Amino acid sequence: MLFLARRRRHARAMPAAIKIRVCSARNLPVMDRTTELTDAYITLQFADAPQLRTHVARRTLNPTWNQEFRIEVADDNELQDHPLQIRCWDKDIMSSDDEIGAISVDLNPLLLQPTQLSGWYPLYDTLRGFCGELSLVIKMDFIGDVNPFKESGAG
Repeated sequence: MLFLARRRRHARAMPAAIKIRVCSARNLPVMDRTTELTDAYITLQFADAPQLRTHVARRTLNPTWNQEFRIEVADDNELQDHPLQIRCWDKDIMSSDDEIGAISVDLNPLLLQPTQLSGWYPLYDTLRGFCGELSLVIKMDFIGDVNPFKESGAG
């Protein structure tokens, strides 16, 4: 399943698309004391694009999502100026959802090399510190196979 966020600020051609695959998480903390498990989901936010989210993986400390997302970026300055914000949440029925931890991914390394960022990223919470790890794959596709940053000093 592929989710798509489009930016519609002006008629300028889109220079890039950010592709994110949220694979899984491991070693999440217990968030529900009655089951001693977590009902986890992930939210993705880039600049002012609409927020995207995975489905809820119920009753596990090691959830698997394997969901792909695509964010089309119209303003090339945002690729340099904004990190990809990723948050892991625990779904609650009786109260508001609890944030488990967050990651901020700098996309600048993808501007200069046609590669991908992949691996296990640590989730952090400002009060609890390390709160597990999230497996991600992040790629940058330049529309028309033209990378406006390759010849510049961006990065």
